[in-house]
Amino acid sequence: MEKEQHKHKHKHKHRKNKGKIIKIILIVVLVAILSVGIIVYGVYRNIEKTYTNSYVPVSTPSKHVEISNVNSLSILVLETKTVNNKQENLATAIAVMNKKSKKMDLLNIPVGAQLPKTQKLATSFDKGGVSSVMADTQTLLDIPVSNYLQVDIGTIGQTVEAVDGITVDNPVAFSQSTYQFAKGNILLSNAKQVEAYLSGTPELTDDSASNRVLKVSLGIYKKIKSSISINSVSNLSYYQNVYNSLIDSVKTNISFSDLQKIALDYNEAFLNSTKINFTPVKTDGKVAIKQNDVENIRQKLALILN
Repeated sequence: MEKEQHKHKHKHKHRKNKGKIIKIILIVVLVAILSVGIIVYGVYRNIEKTYTNSYVPVSTPSKHVEISNVNSLSILVLETKTVNNKQENLATAIAVMNKKSKKMDLLNIPVGAQLPKTQKLATSFDKGGVSSVMADTQTLLDIPVSNYLQVDIGTIGQTVEAVDGITVDNPVAFSQSTYQFAKGNILLSNAKQVEAYLSGTPELTDDSASNRVLKVSLGIYKKIKSSISINSVSNLSYYQNVYNSLIDSVKTNISFSDLQKIALDYNEAFLNSTKINFTPVKTDGKVAIKQNDVENIRQKLALILN
């Protein structure tokens, strides 16, 4: 506990550690958020009103286009957490998808790395919030960025509670806070336990930490899917509670109608995804992304968008 408080007092150290642990918003997070609205909508008609709590428009560097009129789409995904009453950008990714080819690339952009011709995304978020990150991401990748999805990972545990717990396969035994996580199948049942599980320890590799985010998200998604019963009226309150917990974790400028179109039109693309990453270079203690790496990534994303 004292160690955690010490991290909170040192903003940059906290960001560095968390940035290593939680590298990316993995695809299942996106699938769960974008699909659950459709799942619930089929049995509970008042969720559009609830959804408005998450709808937060921002100024964007790209002109908004009708989602139903395009075959490809890019969505900026930010992973944030509130630290000392202030939100910090822990991870940023861009999801680029095509509904015709049914493919998607999910690019992780290190928030602490110096970018060519623009500032670090952590700095960008601190100075101008989501709209600033959108503008810098568009400059970096040379693609239109007008949609965003911001997820507060500090509240994912609320959704785990709402679905009455999940079981995950934990490949490495470790302890965090007051919790012991054994190797093998473990039950996550409350928000504090989930937060400890996602926080991990320095001994664990970045890959296994990212996998924990994936496993929790996939566990939530599977639990929701397995609980669906269109004819079960008794489950209406269950679906509403799950949906409310997700909405409490999300801010977005994607309208409710567009959310439905995305979940339906791009569902197969979500499941046919490829993770791609920059290769940051460390020089004189500073981490930076080189322009030639950016050019290579641009070409990969262009193949999906075209």
